[in-house]
Amino acid sequence: AVVSTQSTGKQVGITGLDDKRQITVLLLAAQSGHLLPPQLLYEERPWRGVVFPSDWHVHHSGTHCSNAETMKVYVHEVLIPYLALVKEKLGHPATTKPLLIFDVYMAHRNEALLQLI
Repeated sequence: AVVSTQSTGKQVGITGLDDKRQITVLLLAAQSGHLLPPQLLYEERPWRGVVFPSDWHVHHSGTHCSNAETMKVYVHEVLIPYLALVKEKLGHPATTKPLLIFDVYMAHRNEALLQLI
């Protein structure tokens, strides 16, 4: 793996990182600036010996891409509990609908997913 530095445009190798497997990372941020735990998606099981923070959601999807099933897991395990916590903190009823902004990727905005929220 390499990192490109902006000042010189050179590629700088990362020592000890020779594994070229691909991952997808799903990041969510609230308007308050709070970052929710990320979801990391691997094609196969995650790297052995790598320890991730306990609140990160590390999964495999067969293709390392986000899909309807991986989004469903993330919504159930991260987004819905976070929304419930914020509603409670603000004194809003549980039935209050959140404003969610998604990109155009179909896995992030399919009808089944929107029904969960």
